[in-house]
Amino acid sequence: NPPRQVVSFTNQSGNPALLPEKAFTISGGVVLTPHWIEGLQLSFDWYNINVKGYIQTPSAVQESNFCAAGNQFYCGQFIHNPDGSLKWLLQQPQNASSLTTSGLDFQADYSMPLFAGTVSWHLLGNYTDEETIAAFGQSPVDYAGQLGTFTGNTAMPKLKGSLSATYAEGAWSATLDRKSVV
Repeated sequence: NPPRQVVSFTNQSGNPALLPEKAFTISGGVVLTPHWIEGLQLSFDWYNINVKGYIQTPSAVQESNFCAAGNQFYCGQFIHNPDGSLKWLLQQPQNASSLTTSGLDFQADYSMPLFAGTVSWHLLGNYTDEETIAAFGQSPVDYAGQLGTFTGNTAMPKLKGSLSATYAEGAWSATLDRKSVV
C-alpha cells in the first residue's frame, strides 16, 4: 500500500508537565593585551555545556513515525472526529532530548593612528566544535557544520564571525562591517 496522505490541523500548546532543563557547564576564558603590539586586545572564552531534559517539540512527521512504530503515547496525540476522521494532531513541547555543545568565542580589537584620525578594527566570532542533539529516543545528531534546515533543526555553522573597521577623525566616523559563516 502506498503511504496515505492526510490533511489535518495541528494544535500546538504548552505542556504543564514540563520540568526545568538541567545543565552542567564548564567554561574558561582569557584576555590578552600583548605589550609588544600596542592597541591590541584579544579574548578567548571556551565552553562545554551538557543539557538533560532539553525541551523540544516533535514535528508532525516525527509524531506520525513514532506512532507507526508502535509508540502509544504519540498515537494518543492524534485526535479524531466522531466519524473516525482525523481532527487534529496535538503537538506539545517535551523534556525528551539532550543537548551537548562546545566551542570557542573570540574577540580581537586593535586601534592605530591613520592620517589625522584613528582606525579601529573589531573581530568577533565563534567556533562551534559540537552541537549534538539526541531527541525522542533517536540517535544523536551533531549539527555543527551543517547548513540549511533540512534536518528539522536549525543549522549551526562551524565558524561564524564579523569584522568591522571604523575610521574616526574629529567629529565624524565611518564604519565598514562584514559578517561571514563557514
